[in-house]
Amino acid sequence: MKIVFIYILLFLFFYIQPISIGGVKISFVTNGALILLILNFLLRNQVHFNKIGKIGIYNAIKIIFSKGFVLDFVGVIIECVKSLMLPLVHLYFSNSRFCSRLFYYLIFLCKFLVISSIPFLIGIIQPIKQGYDLSFFGQEDGGFVGFFENSHSSSACISLAILVLIFNFINRHKSWNPSRKFFEICVILLGLYVLYSTYVRTGYLMVFIGSIVLFVGYFRSQYLVYYFFVFSILAFLATYMFNRDEVLRNKLLDNYENSNTEEDNLGSGRILFLKASFDIWLEANSIDKIFGLGLQEYKEEMFKKVGQRIYAHNGFVSALVKDGLVGFLLYVYFIGLLIVESYRSNSHYRLLALSVSLAYLAYQMVQGNVISQIMEVMLGSIFVLVYVKKKRVSKNI
Repeated sequence: MKIVFIYILLFLFFYIQPISIGGVKISFVTNGALILLILNFLLRNQVHFNKIGKIGIYNAIKIIFSKGFVLDFVGVIIECVKSLMLPLVHLYFSNSRFCSRLFYYLIFLCKFLVISSIPFLIGIIQPIKQGYDLSFFGQEDGGFVGFFENSHSSSACISLAILVLIFNFINRHKSWNPSRKFFEICVILLGLYVLYSTYVRTGYLMVFIGSIVLFVGYFRSQYLVYYFFVFSILAFLATYMFNRDEVLRNKLLDNYENSNTEEDNLGSGRILFLKASFDIWLEANSIDKIFGLGLQEYKEEMFKKVGQRIYAHNGFVSALVKDGLVGFLLYVYFIGLLIVESYRSNSHYRLLALSVSLAYLAYQMVQGNVISQIMEVMLGSIFVLVYVKKKRVSKNI
C-alpha cells in the first residue's frame, strides 16, 4: 500500500510539470529548486569532485561565455541551469549517504516511468502535451508522450529505463522466484511497447546500441541455443510490426506519402540542418567561431536558412555553433569521458554504464542537447555507479 501511495504522489508530481502558471512552467520552478538544494549540499559539505562532475560543470558554465550572454541573458542562464543538472546530481549522489542504495532507487524510478504509462495507454488520463505529429505518416494521433514534454523526451527516458531494467534482470534473475521473473519481464516488454508507441527513432537506436553492448558483455557460448531462440522471436516481432504498422514503416523510411508539399518530403531534414549549421559557423567572425553565437542567434540564423528555429539535430554540431570551438571541445571531451570512465571502471555496474554511455553517444549523434531533466537525473545517477567498487557493492547487497 505504501508503494502505491508513493507511485500516485510521483505520478501527480511528474504529471503537472508541463503546466505553466503565469508564463512559468512548474518544471522550471521544481528543477531550479532541486539544483539550489544540491548546491546547498555541495557548499556545506566537503565534496570530492571526480572527473565526470568537474568536466560536466565546466561544460555547463561555458554556455554563459558566448555572444548569447549579451543578446539573450535569461535564455543563456536557463540553458546553463539545464546543463548543470547532470553533473550536480552526479556529484550529489557521489558524495551523499544515498550512494550505497542508489541502484535500487534507480530501479524504482525506471519501473515507475514504465508503469506510469499505463493510464495514458488505456485512455484513463490524457497527456497535457501533444506527442510527435504523425499526420504526414498516415495517423491522426500523435506518438506517445505520457507526462513528458514531448515524444522525444519520453522516448529517450524510456530507452534508458529499459537498459537499466534489462541489466538488472540479467544480473539478478537467478535469485528471483518464477512470479518475480514474470513480473520483471512484463515491465521490460511494457517499456518496449511504450518506446514503440512514441514512434521516435532516437529511442529505438539508443535501446539497440545499449542492448548490443550488454549482449556482447554477457555473451556465453553455452547459451547459444537460448540466444538463437530469443533473437528469432525478436526478429519475427520486428518484421511483423514493420510490415503491419504503416505509420512505423513510413517513419523509419522517412516516407512522407501523406504530405502535400515538396518541403515535407525532405524527410527528417537532419542533413539539411547539419549543412546549414556548418554554414552558420563558417560565416561567423573569429570571436563567434571560438566562443559561439549563443542559442538565440543560432536559432535566428537557422530560421533564415531553413525556415525553422531549430538545432542541428546533432549535439556536437549544435555545441560548435552556439558555444564555439571551446564549447565543442569541452562537449566532445565530456561525452568521451563518460565512455572512457565506464570502460575503465572496476565497478559491478561497468557494463550498464558502458551501455548507457554509448547509447547516449548515439543520442548526441542524431538528436543532442538537453531534452529532459528526468533524463539528466537518470544519467547523473547511472554514472555515479562507475565509481562504486566491486567490494563495496557486494557488501551493500
